[in-house]
Amino acid sequence: MDDQLGAVREEPPGAVPFDCHAIPLSDGKVAVCVHGEVDSATAPQLDALLAEQLALAPRPCGVEVMLEHTTFFGARGITVLLTAAQDARRRQVKFQITGCSPSLLRVFRIAGAPGLLAASG
Repeated sequence: MDDQLGAVREEPPGAVPFDCHAIPLSDGKVAVCVHGEVDSATAPQLDALLAEQLALAPRPCGVEVMLEHTTFFGARGITVLLTAAQDARRRQVKFQITGCSPSLLRVFRIAGAPGLLAASG
């Protein structure tokens, strides 16, 4: 699904299917692993998972969103991360984004999401 036009995209051979799941870490934090394309069709799944994990506060004491396996990240995905970061701050849960590709970092800058860039440290 294309974020801007709502048109269906053909999946190229070997495309990474979307998946997101949480893995509890030994230090009381949770890793949220994201694979494939985050667009208007898949962002609600990521949103639900992040909201579910943050609702468990004070456990986890931190959420690390791992993006190294994302192949596309649309505007709806950025909105999901901004909302989750705000929720984490409100709940006093550390929120960290890791594994951003240079192109994804550029998208965050263009979108005016400096808080996400700072979170990815």
